[in-house]
Amino acid sequence: MRNVYWMLGGGILLAFLSGSVLYSSILPRALSKKDITRMSDDGNPGAFNAFRYAGKAVGALCLVCDILKGALPVMLMSPLYLRHPALFGALIAAPVFGHAFSPFAGMHGGKGIAVSFGVMLGLFPQFPELVWLIVLYLGFSLVIRVDPNQWRSVLTFTAFALLALRFEEYFGMRLGVLLVCAAVLYRHCFGLHRQAMQISLFRRRLVTLRSLQEMVERRRAQKDCFSKRQ
Repeated sequence: MRNVYWMLGGGILLAFLSGSVLYSSILPRALSKKDITRMSDDGNPGAFNAFRYAGKAVGALCLVCDILKGALPVMLMSPLYLRHPALFGALIAAPVFGHAFSPFAGMHGGKGIAVSFGVMLGLFPQFPELVWLIVLYLGFSLVIRVDPNQWRSVLTFTAFALLALRFEEYFGMRLGVLLVCAAVLYRHCFGLHRQAMQISLFRRRLVTLRSLQEMVERRRAQKDCFSKRQ
């Protein structure tokens, strides 16, 4: 029995290492001699920055690789883990955590969007969470559009976690989704307090919410003004 758990733990480690390979950092350097982590404002080694700074062809290749590094290990190994719910959840989360906290980049990494889609693709159609994630992301991109992208991702994965808690009955899948969402939300929380949120309905702007930093500064200025009047 102990040997079985060692084998399962090794599979999770391999899934983690698969996610740790930051193709969106490696391929632009190799193919277009561009370091997108230095060129971009957020330093994120992700497919979005690869598209933006290295071109569509390199960006598309990075996107495919980021999806596959999540899909393949989960697709190939998940049948071995279905009888072990906690380990199944760890397997699902391993590629995303590898991408977000890559040991090949000093425990830094990307934000985990593409690899999360890849993980859910690797579990489809047995688990339909891929459809949930696609619908949520498209809904916050095309219908009730949320900008900037950082806030859109936060709302998408928060809603994804809540859906898993409400509708997913298998503990292992629920745990895996929650761990994936926790990693993605953690990677998106940096600098979020400086980001204002704009909400539109079919590209018609509804409301713009001030950033937390702006609200704090505005409140502080009001207090200072009130103090001076007294």
